[in-house]
Amino acid sequence: MEYPTDEKQPPFRQQTLLTKSSFVSECDRNNLRISEKRLQEWHKQKLLYPAMRLFLGIVEYARIFAHHQGRDQWIWIFPHDLKKFQPIKVDRKKWYDMESLWMSENWLDRWHAHEYDFPSTQKYFRRKERPHVGWTTNRKLLEGHFELLYDKRQMLAVKTILKYEKEASAFPK
Repeated sequence: MEYPTDEKQPPFRQQTLLTKSSFVSECDRNNLRISEKRLQEWHKQKLLYPAMRLFLGIVEYARIFAHHQGRDQWIWIFPHDLKKFQPIKVDRKKWYDMESLWMSENWLDRWHAHEYDFPSTQKYFRRKERPHVGWTTNRKLLEGHFELLYDKRQMLAVKTILKYEKEASAFPK
């Protein structure tokens, strides 16, 4: 058996990681009623850290006017694909969008190698939510964004925290 040699090898399995919204949904399916805001509060209080922070990169695109899918239209392509499309017009501006999150088999090594860290070793950091702007010419708008991921097994910690909060609220201060 070969063991991973990467010093950043996560202390969990890639297959059990979920985005924060998927983790909240998984908790809900298991009768653990929480919200993304609640996860953020617990992170601030050092009760429950995300398993990992995945940095989302910025992808550059070229915007071209070309005959595509049976009609002439503006489309976004990777700059290195310019010759493949034989554009009628080329927008001189650089266009950007947020990197997609690919969570297939061995997704961390294949798509996001070295683009992550473990928030459990760091103090609370303010979330910079993924913007829903689509393509933009403003690169700064997309800088510094990340996705917080939770391990499915962290539902046990959620259950424990919720039980403690329920018991603590039963006793007046």
